[in-house]
Order: sequence, then C-alpha cells, then structure tokens
Amino acid sequence: KRLLPLSEQIKWTGCGLCAKVCEYHARAIGNKKVLFFQELCHACGNCTLSCPEGAIQEVPELVGMLEKGHSDNIHFAQGTLEIGYSSPTPVIRALKKWVVDPSAEAIFILDASPGTSCPVVETMRGSDFALFVTEPTPFGLHDLELVAALNEKEFHLPAGIVINKSGVNDGLIEQFAAGKGIPILMRIPLSRAFAEAYARGILLADVQPELRTAFLSLLADIERMLAENRGAQ
Repeated sequence: KRLLPLSEQIKWTGCGLCAKVCEYHARAIGNKKVLFFQELCHACGNCTLSCPEGAIQEVPELVGMLEKGHSDNIHFAQGTLEIGYSSPTPVIRALKKWVVDPSAEAIFILDASPGTSCPVVETMRGSDFALFVTEPTPFGLHDLELVAALNEKEFHLPAGIVINKSGVNDGLIEQFAAGKGIPILMRIPLSRAFAEAYARGILLADVQPELRTAFLSLLADIERMLAENRGAQ
C-alpha cells in the first residue's frame, strides 16, 4: 500500500506550499482549488509534512502485491505493481522494508532495470555496493554511462562492472571503465547455451560449472572493495 495525500478543502487556505514542494508536479493550484494528479504522485510525504494547516490527510491505497519464497537456502522476493499504476516506487520501497534486514548476517541482492528511472534510484538508495551489469553494445554503454553518473552524483557507492555477452566488442566498456576508474569484475561469455539455459530457468553455473568459481571470485572482490571503502571512511 501507499499513503495517498488527499486534501481537506475545509482546512485548505490556498497557500500553495504543497505544490511548490512536490518534485513530481502531482499538485497544482488553480481556480481557488488544489488539483491533485494521482497518477504522478510518488507518496513521498513532502506535501503532508509541509502543509502548515494540516489540510492533507494520507489515505492507504493498494498499489501492488509482495511475494516471497525460497529454494534451498536462497530466499527471494518480488513486488508486482497493480494494473493502472505508472510508478513502482512505493512497491519497491515496501519490498525493501519487508525483506531487507541490515542487522542480518546475510547478503541481499536487489535487482533493478537498466537506466536511471525511479525504480533504479529507489533500488540503489540505502545499498552498500553498485554492480553494473552491461553488454558491449552502444545501448549497453549508454545505460552504463547514465547509471554510473547517477551513482557518482547521488549515492557515491563503491562500484564494479560485469560484462554480459562478453567477447565481441568489450573495448566499448573497457574504455569507459578505465576512464571512470570502475573495475571490471567479471565477464560472462556470449553463448547460445547460456541463452537457452536462461530461457528454461537454469542457472548458468549448472551449464558451465567453472562459472561457479568466477561468481565466487566476484563476491570476494565485492567484499574486498566494501572493506576498503569502510576503511577509507
């Protein structure tokens, strides 16, 4: 659920502060009324906290479903956005609160879509490390440039790169990584067998057992970089 900020016209004085603080332009003042564009609202709470008259009441609204399960000792969870809603941010935020326990002796892997959209921002917020998985193509490089810039500007997380479908044109990614000082931690070869396994839901390490060593090495590199980052703080 998300908390939908609805205005109480009786208390409303027309100061317009709620519209000024809304970064998503979900509120506007017109014809002596406050206009609320529900589909643009991210339920951030800024308008509610900023209203000097207490004229905004937050009402729960169902926007998605959270599910979780496990396979052996690996636990997983996902959020599904209800039809008709454009922003999955409230679902991602609720999912993180539901499953991520900072005090737990466990590793939490949060997967996000490419680019720098709101779901990516919410997924990165509060994380310890950013692992950029990309492909050696112009489109892959474009998305990598965007998310690396976002991390550099907003989050300052230690980061590394995994090149998927490696072996054709890795120089595109290598040049960018060298310029930004972001290490390439792993390469997953371009392979039809990998694509077929992925389509059938089979782990790549079950198709090519030597990849298990590569993934363990990736985890060790991430842990080392995290330790170095903590030591530098």
